[in-house]
Amino acid sequence: MPPDPQFLKLAYASKEIEIIEAKFHALGKKKFTGPMARPGIYREASPPRFSLLHFSAHAIANRQSPLDSAIILSSEGDNFKLYARNILDTPVHADLVTISACRSAGA
Repeated sequence: MPPDPQFLKLAYASKEIEIIEAKFHALGKKKFTGPMARPGIYREASPPRFSLLHFSAHAIANRQSPLDSAIILSSEGDNFKLYARNILDTPVHADLVTISACRSAGA
């Protein structure tokens, strides 16, 4: 169930993740999909320990307030957005971070 009717299920996200897994073999990888892909899991997963992070999700960009830009994930209570400001609270040290979303670079 999408967290909001405007964010429909991504038809090819599972296939995209499958392809990435085949290309990047990693020790200690973690995958959070469906209901597990919620805003709080970002901090819980200890992102600084990963060299590659990939998000396949909807996103919203906010030009007036960039830290209010967000990746749309599964609901956690009434929250389903991983805001840019939340990511700053738990920085990454990855070699590569990708956000595969139609609005990841803005409108």
